[in-house]
Amino acid sequence: MSDIICDHKGNMSAAYPANKQYYTLRELREIVGGEVELYDLINYWLAVNSRGKILRLPNNELATTWASEVTDEEVHGTALLFSKNYIDPLYFKS
Repeated sequence: MSDIICDHKGNMSAAYPANKQYYTLRELREIVGGEVELYDLINYWLAVNSRGKILRLPNNELATTWASEVTDEEVHGTALLFSKNYIDPLYFKS
C-alpha cells in the first residue's frame, strides 16, 4: 500500500517522501498544515495537525476512523497515513 493523504472531504491521494527515503518534519508540517502529532497504528504512522480542533479545521471522518485504533480524539484537517519505514530518524531526537 502506498502512503495516503486524506483531506476532510475524504479525498485521497498517493504520497511519497520527496527524498524517496523518509518524510522530514518540514514535509509532514506542509502536508497536515501545521504542527504534527503522530499516532502509532501498528504498521503505519498517522500524521495529523495537532492543533486542528483548536484552529477549527473541518473534521476528517476517515482519518478519525483510522485514529480510533489508538485514541478517542477526532482528527481535524488533512492527515497522512504512511509506512513506518518513512519516518525521519531525526524526528525522534531531542
